Amino acid sequence: QKRIVMQEVDLNGVDPTTCILGSLPVAALSYSFWTFTGTAAQYFVSHPIETDFYPAQRLGAVFQTAMVGLLSLAAGIFGFTGL
Repeated sequence: QKRIVMQEVDLNGVDPTTCILGSLPVAALSYSFWTFTGTAAQYFVSHPIETDFYPAQRLGAVFQTAMVGLLSLAAGIFGFTGL
């Protein structure tokens, strides 16, 4: 049976300036995803699906929900990574 062996890691070589400078583009990406989430939601509200075909209505609603959900998920993940 295999065992997990913990190894000591020396973090004294990590430069805080590099960490902060690396988090800035990630925070900007998070903000852009959050802005795009609001823009996509407003577009979907102002342009409803205009068809009488029920499966097309349901698939359109699923697509819209998936887009807004995935964009907000990406914004949250990048925002947490930027912190």
